This record gives sequence, structure tokens and C-alpha cells, in this order.
Amino acid sequence: MIEPEKKIITWYNKVRLLMSAYNDHYKIIYLFLTNQKINAESIVQGRKDLFIVSHDQLEEYITTTFFKRSLIFSDIDGGKDEYDDE
Repeated sequence: MIEPEKKIITWYNKVRLLMSAYNDHYKIIYLFLTNQKINAESIVQGRKDLFIVSHDQLEEYITTTFFKRSLIFSDIDGGKDEYDDE
């Protein structure tokens, strides 16, 4: 397993332990959102309460134009938008 996957599993184990007091009263779902390309299937296998949204899903669901623009927004006009002058 490569580094990003290890980090996600470590995060999941820690947050799950922190939330353990609520498991008796609530159905807890853990969502990990990342812009990295990862093999999410290998991580979520056996973890029914973990959902991972990664680079590929962001690009597919948000559309390529918006996705690419959001990554480079800070490079356009020095990161300013139309409201910065107000």
C-alpha cells in the first residue's frame, strides 16, 4: 500500500476511536475527501462506514472545466476575484 492509503487508514482508525462514544446512538459515516489519485477500493473494502472521494470522482462529478479551474484559481489574476476591490 502506498503512502496516501496508509494516511487514510490511520485517519480512519483515529477518528473512529474518537467517535466510538456515539456509535451506540447514531449511525456514523466517515467521509474522506482528497484531490490525490488513490486506490480507494482497497481501503474501503471491509469498512462499510467509510466513503472516499478522490481526484477521479471530483473530476467526473464536478466537470473537468470547473475542477481544473478550482485547482488554478489562485493563479488567475493573482488569486483575486471581483469582490476583492469592494
